[in-house]
Amino acid sequence: MAHPIVSTDINRHVVITVHPRRVDVDYLYEMLEIAAIGVAREADVDGDGRTSEAEHEAQFREWVAQMQQSLQLELDGVPLPMTLLASRRTDEGSVFGLSTTRWNLHLTALLPARGAQGSLVFRDRYRQDLVGWKEMVVQGSDGALVSGAGASAQDRSQRLTDYAAMADLPNPSEEGVTAMLALASAPAVLPEVVHAAPIKAAPTATRKAPPAARAARASAPVQAASDAAQATPQPSGPSVVSPAARTWNARLSQDGWPFFRLGAQHIAAGYDHLLFLLGLLLFRQSLARVVGVVTAFTVAHSLTLVLAALGWITPPGALIDALIPITITYVGAAAVLWPESRHGPWLAFGFGLVHGFGFAAALREALGLRMGTDWLIALASFNLGIEAFQVLAVCLIYPLLHFADRFAWSSNARRALALGVMSAGLVWLVERVR
Repeated sequence: MAHPIVSTDINRHVVITVHPRRVDVDYLYEMLEIAAIGVAREADVDGDGRTSEAEHEAQFREWVAQMQQSLQLELDGVPLPMTLLASRRTDEGSVFGLSTTRWNLHLTALLPARGAQGSLVFRDRYRQDLVGWKEMVVQGSDGALVSGAGASAQDRSQRLTDYAAMADLPNPSEEGVTAMLALASAPAVLPEVVHAAPIKAAPTATRKAPPAARAARASAPVQAASDAAQATPQPSGPSVVSPAARTWNARLSQDGWPFFRLGAQHIAAGYDHLLFLLGLLLFRQSLARVVGVVTAFTVAHSLTLVLAALGWITPPGALIDALIPITITYVGAAAVLWPESRHGPWLAFGFGLVHGFGFAAALREALGLRMGTDWLIALASFNLGIEAFQVLAVCLIYPLLHFADRFAWSSNARRALALGVMSAGLVWLVERVR
């Protein structure tokens, strides 16, 4: 992939802990930035452009009820009823203020009183069509032995906190798990149901918060299962206000500013695009010509971004992943060999078409919304976010390069930077085609 951030993903992490007389299930459901924005919009049932705490809570309680019907646990083919011990909803901010939402359930089920061996099966039937990380971990405790588990006993993502490890591994798609148990006889002990008021989901630290901060948040009060069962409406689906019924300010609030920030975040984290832009600026050219180069790049990638987001053109992802580092390699080599070249705008336009598909890859699923004004606002805002950060980068880089031209070492510095751009492109090309 061109970028490590996949803001439309909905991730799941399930830890199944087997005790001699019970099975505990810790179910974590994480919605990354754009997915969280979509969920918040669905919760805004009055269409005022702001999702209140009451609307968040109503949506969360509905999800809890749906999950209790969608999660299945069996021992030797016999269903094991699960009791909801606690539920928790938390929001975490990220670098550009885009929210990441986490919903967490803690469930338990009693096992037969006899000590025995058995085949334990857990299934997640909830919306398996959603794209994201789906990990299940099975472990034994208190003398209960687990063997032949259909899922790993190792927590690969560290409960969806180790994003670097997740980026290096293929997404697991575990919808169920089967494990053989050796159970020792023990008295039935059911964990105490926690009774507490629903916590408020105020934005907290960034996703890179230290472990101590995460641990403090994880120990926050949780909502009692009995309270949720009494207050939870049956899952009949949210009453979503149509786009036409929402005010212009509400549309900008929910579809404009968040997608603008996502576009800026996307190019800020997209080192390949920024290096390509640096390579273009390394050609010796006037300010007017720099404006022409940046304009050509902007027009070209905006064109293919729109076409790809609309689904009118869908090039193979592997091809785009290979072409982008080729463009970086070429522009770096051209800045070394032909620093006075005057084909900068044409080069920027041609290669900008390729980079537009790379931008669209991060946006296509986020725009899997209903067609209409909201969709167009989101698309335009995403593109404007890209352009805003791009203009900021040019305004910072070009004056520095222009100032350095006063010194004798400037030519060598430009050449060194161009070689760095070319080398990075070659490294990325090798990584993406192997």
